[in-house]
Amino acid sequence: IELVEVSKQLADVKDQYENARALSDKNRQRKEIEASIQRLTKDYDGTEKLLSNVKTLRQDSGRADKALMAAEGFRDKQEISGLRRELDAVQNRRGIIEKDLAQREQELAEAKGKLGKRKSVVLFGSANGIATATEILAGGVVGVIVGPFYLLSLIILGAALLAVAMWARNALIRDKTSISVIEGRIQDMKEGLDDLSENEQEVLARAKCSTFAEFNEKEVGFHDWLDQKNAAELQLKGMLGGKTVEEIEKQKLELARKLVTEEAKLTDDLKQTY
Repeated sequence: IELVEVSKQLADVKDQYENARALSDKNRQRKEIEASIQRLTKDYDGTEKLLSNVKTLRQDSGRADKALMAAEGFRDKQEISGLRRELDAVQNRRGIIEKDLAQREQELAEAKGKLGKRKSVVLFGSANGIATATEILAGGVVGVIVGPFYLLSLIILGAALLAVAMWARNALIRDKTSISVIEGRIQDMKEGLDDLSENEQEVLARAKCSTFAEFNEKEVGFHDWLDQKNAAELQLKGMLGGKTVEEIEKQKLELARKLVTEEAKLTDDLKQTY
């Protein structure tokens, strides 16, 4: 009787054990499946985020490309750098000439002002001044010959006036020559500025710009878009890690397939196992 009772207890224990083991196996299986689903979901979300970021960077690169293509006259970075050097050279040369021109114009104004104050030099050095001195001298000579001897003073006066007139004449010629030289230099500088302006317009025309300010604005925009394009392409290269977008898309599809398979393994009886 006791053996029968113990055998019955043993049978019950075995049933409980088998049920517990089955439950434990299901619980372990559920945990493994859930861990696999969690891992696959994380990988899938990471791949999807990666593709989203790649798409955004491609859009940024494409937008930068369109902006660069829309910038007429701005195609190549080296070419733009060459145009910049030419324009800077023109600007530097213009600055030097304009500074020198201002000095020469000041010299000219001072020379003219100085000549304007030397009225006696202008008076005696003029043709009328020399003619008057010559007439007085000639009158004195004629007077001494045909008239009283005291007219000799006219000769002295005429000779003195003629000497002063010749000195004034030389000083006037020297001052006018100096003014003429300065005026010539000023004219050369103005012509040089005109040549520089023509050269600048030729360079600007190659860049499809009308003014130096427009070139500066377009150059800044060009480099900004170029930096954005290079930054986007560099980030794309780092994100892709040597893979193509098609390969990542394929990887995403494979992860989705595996995820569906794992989720199908998680049946209702496994979900209820805790």
